[in-house]
Amino acid sequence: MSRISIAVIAYLILIFHATASNAVVELVGVDVDVNSIPNLNQGTIPIPGGESGQFEILICATPSDSTNAFNNATPGWTTLDSGSCGGSGGCILGIFYRTDDSPDSSLSTCHWADPTTIYGGGSFRYSGVDPADFFIDVECNTGSFGVPTAPSILTSAGSAVVRTFAYGGILETQIVGSNQVEEGNFGFGGSSLGQFIVGSGDSFAFEDTVPTGEYEFDTFVEGDWRACTIAFGPEIDISRPIPTLSEWGMIAAAAGLMIAGVWFAARRRREARA
Repeated sequence: MSRISIAVIAYLILIFHATASNAVVELVGVDVDVNSIPNLNQGTIPIPGGESGQFEILICATPSDSTNAFNNATPGWTTLDSGSCGGSGGCILGIFYRTDDSPDSSLSTCHWADPTTIYGGGSFRYSGVDPADFFIDVECNTGSFGVPTAPSILTSAGSAVVRTFAYGGILETQIVGSNQVEEGNFGFGGSSLGQFIVGSGDSFAFEDTVPTGEYEFDTFVEGDWRACTIAFGPEIDISRPIPTLSEWGMIAAAAGLMIAGVWFAARRRREARA
């Protein structure tokens, strides 16, 4: 193979590698549910439809007397994080994940140990998540009173980040049950028999390898809370930043000079042999 051919192939590989770094995780569906009845040991969350093999996050929260705990959600979910809220542990927050072999929407169930009177939660469904190594990092904060604040973690280009929080306890005045779904986020809230549970989840795309920064949820609470930040990456490894326009120009110029140099060297050898 001539040196010119080798140089051209090397240039094409360089272009492909830089183009592959544009891979991103994309949110394809959001759903939410809240329920309030006596003696709850489980809650059912809708899961949006999509394509087979896509990645899903399930988030569930319920009040607690500091002794309650989540079991694995079903069917087929793995627990990512399950922890008590701060202060007296007035709530618990469970985060679960899986890949879904079905393109259809479905229902999944969160299970916990001690009966409660209310729960809430939601789900996100994504395309483009790395099937071999889902998570970049997950960190949680807990507290009591004030503004729930999700911690800062380091993420990578093309990744998705979920920030979620829950808080709960005893409320003298009943609040109106509610659940909302918007593009990229959900919120839930309700009360029963003096207990209440409120929370939300928000999905963000990150284009660069940077810290996410702390995130303060837009609410002031008078109870115990837990807030988490989760980052998961795209299928193609893009640990290097996506080239800027100026970097693309330098890549093209360097490749062009390399090809020209090889061509002139080959021409000089041919002339020397003549």
